[in-house]
Amino acid sequence: MDVLTYLSFYIEINVFCIAILLSLAIHYFLKTTEINTKASYFKATLATIIYIFMDCTVAILERDTAIRSMDSLYVFKSIYFMLEAIVGYLWFCYFEYAIGFGIEFNKVKEKVELVASFLMFIDFFLCVINSETGFIFYYTEEYEYHLGKFYVIQVAIGYIYLLAASIQAIIRSIQKKYVLEREKNLAIATVPLLPAILGFSLIRFIWLPIVSVCIVFAVFVVFLNVQEELISSDSITSLYNRKEFFRRLNNVIIERKEGASDENVDDLENSNALVLFLFSINQLKSINEKYGVDEGNNALISVANILDSASKDAKRKGVVARIDSNKFAMYFKIVHHEIKSDAKEFEERSRIMELKNDVNSALKQNYARTERKYKLSLSMGIEKYDDSVKSYMDFIKRAEKKLEIDKKSKEMFNN
Repeated sequence: MDVLTYLSFYIEINVFCIAILLSLAIHYFLKTTEINTKASYFKATLATIIYIFMDCTVAILERDTAIRSMDSLYVFKSIYFMLEAIVGYLWFCYFEYAIGFGIEFNKVKEKVELVASFLMFIDFFLCVINSETGFIFYYTEEYEYHLGKFYVIQVAIGYIYLLAASIQAIIRSIQKKYVLEREKNLAIATVPLLPAILGFSLIRFIWLPIVSVCIVFAVFVVFLNVQEELISSDSITSLYNRKEFFRRLNNVIIERKEGASDENVDDLENSNALVLFLFSINQLKSINEKYGVDEGNNALISVANILDSASKDAKRKGVVARIDSNKFAMYFKIVHHEIKSDAKEFEERSRIMELKNDVNSALKQNYARTERKYKLSLSMGIEKYDDSVKSYMDFIKRAEKKLEIDKKSKEMFNN
């Protein structure tokens, strides 16, 4: 293969990789609202694109006799390796937010950045020394690229954060308290390994754009396993977000109105009645102001876990979501076991009361177990679907009116 053909092939592969990254980024940015996750994804994607661009630049310099020089080769190749470490670190940060550990990560982010800066300094120092010793990589007088005896050190620094993300995800996937996140953790655990392992294959196939392809493939796997879920999930509680909940509720109501059945909508199966609950955490603002935002987030997570557990009761099979800063929503079916209308109404009231009691009981148990300085309480708005409901928003608004009434009554009682 002549030089021009090889460079064309090399550049085309990398341009294709960049195009995939950009298309995934556009799709992600249009559908994701969580700021920290979006920012970390943007930084990681941008760094990856620059890294791939630098890979192309080095490939051209190595083979274009008209523009190459020994100094430029060492400089650009060193920048390439340092970018490799930056890319690994930024994807590590994104994985922490994507997997739902953004709050914990923010607490130690300064320390992590300090360690990353130290490793970058070491990487820079090694690259400077390498220009004289060639112990990581070197070029012959004929401008042929060769790996040094200690090339593995550079690979280790470049991929240390990706490997750390993988190991951390594996540990989380086997811990019981992260059982609900196991699938996402396993995806994160396997994704970083591919570019890291194949990065070592450059020792044998230094002429192929292996790393660029592997990184993009890894990002695509993350997109399939994690990002699509992020688009429909709340970043703090891991419940469905407002958009996804409204989409599901809308489908339920449309099918009820049309009298159709859809196998993909589990919540309609054998359903005789549809009940919508809206929940609002009372005095969440004062909790944030008095105890801090982190404690406010802990309160949100506690309520989310309680509602999620209640929604999964065999008698309900509900769908629950966080739809606002302090608001949650749940709809569930009530399967009638009685034929008479009076008996049906009694059964519905009983099921609704059971849910209210389950939630309130769980809140009391949570307070006793965690020994918080404050008690969590919820206002509730409850609405049962009937034929007069015009749309899902009409259904929501009816429940919101009842929620406001309950909130005002609780405020009057507390005052």
